[in-house]
Amino acid sequence: MTIRHFEFDHLEHWKSDLSRALGSIVPSEIADILREANPEFISDARDVLFDVADRDPITDEVISWVEKHTVFAFHGTRLNADEFHSVENEGLKILRPSERRARLERALSRHPRWDSVLGEISSAINRHGPGKRLGRREGQVHLTLSRAGLTNGFPHYLNGGSEFDQNVAMDLLGADGVKRCVCLFRKSSVFFLNPPESAFASAELSFFQEVQCFDCSSACFCVIPKSSGRTSKLSVQLLPNGTTLA
Repeated sequence: MTIRHFEFDHLEHWKSDLSRALGSIVPSEIADILREANPEFISDARDVLFDVADRDPITDEVISWVEKHTVFAFHGTRLNADEFHSVENEGLKILRPSERRARLERALSRHPRWDSVLGEISSAINRHGPGKRLGRREGQVHLTLSRAGLTNGFPHYLNGGSEFDQNVAMDLLGADGVKRCVCLFRKSSVFFLNPPESAFASAELSFFQEVQCFDCSSACFCVIPKSSGRTSKLSVQLLPNGTTLA
């Protein structure tokens, strides 16, 4: 069996092959249906598809097709040198809100109003962690299949770092707090190559489910590690800002 790369942004490399795989279970007029629906986001196109075709066989066939490929996925963030090396050696860790406090304090403590908001940091962390104020993030790592989406469609991950940290900082100190989070860390994009035998075995991927905290227009999914609480360190490559993939 030939193993190929699946890189979402290069539609020309995979569209025909996936269309053939889905040919017997997707209506032949699906292109016209989607064109008429004119969906704004990929998730809207998915909903249109599942309105006219059976979801389960499509999902099964897509998973089977993806398992024959090496999958490119991307995570945008801002890291200091220690965090950069940690990701390089151990992979990305799932979000545990209680463990973000020290990082947030380090970023925000030089703000002139820090003493007045220090007593509020625990409640702010709880609001955006267990409280899910702006969507669920706790216990997850979020990736996107589209690097173009990460850099152009929703660049706030690269420009501002962790969305959880941004939201807590905004709660405490407004836009000034977000700027403090940004200035201590350098822009980084984390690139994943998941070999087909582990792309689905090592994590639960919600390709066809809403991920509440995503407000982007490109294909996204969340990774929920089953045991270690980390993504596989063997799958991670770090791409400093400006690096391009061949």
